[in-house]
Amino acid sequence: MRERKSRIKEGIEDIDGLEFRRLNDPRGDTGICLVFYLPTTGQVKPFVEALQAEGVEVGGLFDKGIPDWHIYAHWPHLMDKLTATDEGCPFACPFYGGSEPSYSPDMCPKSLDYLGRSVHISIPPQMPLDDCDLIVEGVRKVSRVYLG
Repeated sequence: MRERKSRIKEGIEDIDGLEFRRLNDPRGDTGICLVFYLPTTGQVKPFVEALQAEGVEVGGLFDKGIPDWHIYAHWPHLMDKLTATDEGCPFACPFYGGSEPSYSPDMCPKSLDYLGRSVHISIPPQMPLDDCDLIVEGVRKVSRVYLG
């Protein structure tokens, strides 16, 4: 999967407007996906739909209207401070004497910006090398239309 991910990334890394997700440990990366960012959140949906039309298994990572539990902004138990204890722990817990935390769906705007600009391409272990080249071709084609 790392080989396939590298092949795709190398094929599109020169496209202006694409920014790749930083990997803190590239040697430890399993290569299950390639994530890159577009310049604006508004570009993601049409970009992804165009890539899907090209046959690429792709998606965005964050949409305010889709309650994906991978994203903190969609955690009602956190946002609404739902608790399983009568004491209100951990949100209003008298045992630690701290101030009550405050949460909101927009409390991490930079994270939501990155997530909202993200494009995620899955890289399954059985992906043929030819498919990598087709993905590169699709991303290049769609980028010419949506990134200029």
